[in-house]
Amino acid sequence: MLRLTGRTAGLYVGARGRERSIVLFKRGRRMGFIKAGHMFTRTNPDHTIEIARVLSVAADTFGIPHMRYEIKFQRPQRADSFFEGPRILALMIFTDTYPERLAG
Repeated sequence: MLRLTGRTAGLYVGARGRERSIVLFKRGRRMGFIKAGHMFTRTNPDHTIEIARVLSVAADTFGIPHMRYEIKFQRPQRADSFFEGPRILALMIFTDTYPERLAG
């Protein structure tokens, strides 16, 4: 288990080499976990909805946790949507960028 510190604190759980199956995180009083398959969302000022699906969780050489994910863009004014990715963000930035977890 690897303890995370800072604004978004947490623990790595279920280690497989550098890749982790689950990351527990705590922000303020909220506690949650992120694992592959979880989806998070945010709405942009132009009402475009971004849905981020976590592909994997891994630490870099400095032990900083990163989320590998893909994004689905949905625009209310258009019937089509498209995917982009994979992308990578540090855990803290990912949880700040995509604050809402989708149920499921």
